[in-house]
Amino acid sequence: LELIRHLPWPLFKRVPDIGGEVARSLGHFFEQQGNQQAIDDLLQVGQVRISDVHAPSAKLREGLDLAQLLVESEIPGITRLRAEKLVAALPGAQAVLDAEHGQFVNAGLPDDTARGLADWLDADGHGAMLLAAEKAMQQILAKAPT
Repeated sequence: LELIRHLPWPLFKRVPDIGGEVARSLGHFFEQQGNQQAIDDLLQVGQVRISDVHAPSAKLREGLDLAQLLVESEIPGITRLRAEKLVAALPGAQAVLDAEHGQFVNAGLPDDTARGLADWLDADGHGAMLLAAEKAMQQILAKAPT
């Protein structure tokens, strides 16, 4: 529960049958401090009990990588193939954040997609969300069996 309630919204899209709209809604719900406080209050008084405790499925590892995270983040023009090229050249969210337009083009992105990615990273806390999502993804992978 502690991990789930702090997941950035793109990671919710990795759950079967959850699309972008539901994933964004879940993410926005958990971003609200009042909702987090309500969860804390319920936990404190014992109103939340986790009864189905088992190891995550090994299937959780499928498609849980930085390239897929970039695709799930709905960045304009970023397809799986383009994301794989980008991650091959810039392995890690911080490397992507630190890169400039020319490095995106050198990684194989078309100029307009590279511009769109740079704009996306600069807007609305997307860069911070990408870093948080990569960190959460690593935590999930550490808990998932191989």
